[in-house]
Amino acid sequence: MYRWHKIQMLQKGGMKLKKIARTLGLSINTVRKYVRGQSPPEFQRSKCLSQLNPYVSQIQEMVEKKYIGTRIYRELLSLGYRGGIAQIRRYIRKWKQDSRKAARVTTRVETDPGQQAQYDWKEWMLPVKEQSVKIYLHQVILSYSRYKYYTFSLTLTRFDIMRAIQAAFLAFGGTPLELWIDNPKQMILTHRKNGVIGYQEDFLKFCGLYGIEPTACQPYRAQTKGKVERPFHTIQEQFLRGLKVSDLQEFEAGLFSFTLEENQRKNRDLGEAPLERFQRESPSLRPLPSLEPTSLFEREPRQITSDGYLHYGGNRYPVSMELALQEVWVESVFGRELKVYAKTGELMLTLPLVLSRQTQRPTHPEHEILNEAYREKRKQKQGAVVEKFKAAFGSVGEAYLEGLRQKVSGNLQWHLHEILKYEEVFGLEAVLHSIKACLTLGAYHKNSVQRLIQVHLKPQPLDPLKPLPLVHNLPAGSLIRELSDYASLTEVSHV
Repeated sequence: MYRWHKIQMLQKGGMKLKKIARTLGLSINTVRKYVRGQSPPEFQRSKCLSQLNPYVSQIQEMVEKKYIGTRIYRELLSLGYRGGIAQIRRYIRKWKQDSRKAARVTTRVETDPGQQAQYDWKEWMLPVKEQSVKIYLHQVILSYSRYKYYTFSLTLTRFDIMRAIQAAFLAFGGTPLELWIDNPKQMILTHRKNGVIGYQEDFLKFCGLYGIEPTACQPYRAQTKGKVERPFHTIQEQFLRGLKVSDLQEFEAGLFSFTLEENQRKNRDLGEAPLERFQRESPSLRPLPSLEPTSLFEREPRQITSDGYLHYGGNRYPVSMELALQEVWVESVFGRELKVYAKTGELMLTLPLVLSRQTQRPTHPEHEILNEAYREKRKQKQGAVVEKFKAAFGSVGEAYLEGLRQKVSGNLQWHLHEILKYEEVFGLEAVLHSIKACLTLGAYHKNSVQRLIQVHLKPQPLDPLKPLPLVHNLPAGSLIRELSDYASLTEVSHV
């Protein structure tokens, strides 16, 4: 290189070739060679054949079988290899590096309008008030326009995933031809290296209902659905990080606003906003099916308790008392709310689910109303007994009632009810006479009234030839007769 540089400098300075040769001590032919060659000279390494060349295919096959270096070395010795193990290890290391680089090589694929959508989800710990709540952020993106839809759930079942995709199709107003997904166990049973994919049956029913062809991306290669991967980084750094909310409704509103902004922001690769491209893509989407996929979502049987509570997830939820002791079906929606269906399939109500485990039974809003109505009805019944007593015995009854309230306030209604029964048996005059006597004696008790009635109505001797009268509704122990009243009966029996 130095010789070529010196010759070029002298020759371009006007020196003759012979003088250059004498100056540098070179032959004239050497000088001519360097002058004629305009490009600088390059070092040419002589190529030598490695001893591993005849065994390259065998080495690669054994590496795929996960043979260790010493095993490969021993196998090659039996095949005639005469080199060292270090050479084998260097080749294996370089071949693995080249294979990893080749696997990272990617190509960008753009799809036609309405052809493809991609789905993925992301886990995030969201501060809600004073607790940290795990949420699952769902994203569906149309590959052509990059038009996005976001929602979130507190659980991650296959039904939550299908609900998120369904909500996205409703927001798009149609469905694409293909849906690219990852390999979650909620949707994929198996994805083998030979390309064989086993889908969950419920997910296949869902895709069949919309007429969509599902496609699972290559395992451990997120670039297959790269259009849905990058936006997750954006929403994480531009929205989720550092976010604190007072409740999930506030987070849902913020997520909706962020989605609108993202769909209106110009895409760097496309040079257009997703909303602009979506307006061109929207006519290419297929119409939504008339049959909703709600029948595919899982529902569980429950029975409302006798006091009007629905038990779910270890918590109690008050429902209408009209549903007490009824059997219903419940369906969790994103782990955020609970839909309650009648046995006939009709939606009856929707309950917001509690984020944490309840420490005490929640207050039922209808219980106090029903209890107040019961207390009012009870007062009316008790008041009816009092009014009936006053109407039967007039001012005497009112005076007796005042004394009775002071003596036996707890059993007031019972005493009045029993005294009214005496009136039915012995007549109004006898009971009224007895009450007046009780007022004179200051005796305020139903038993006092009963005894004074018995004294007032002294029984007559029985006629042995006349049958005893039948007395209906006679209280037990209400009549006491002296043994002398039965003396005549005894004499007749001995005649």
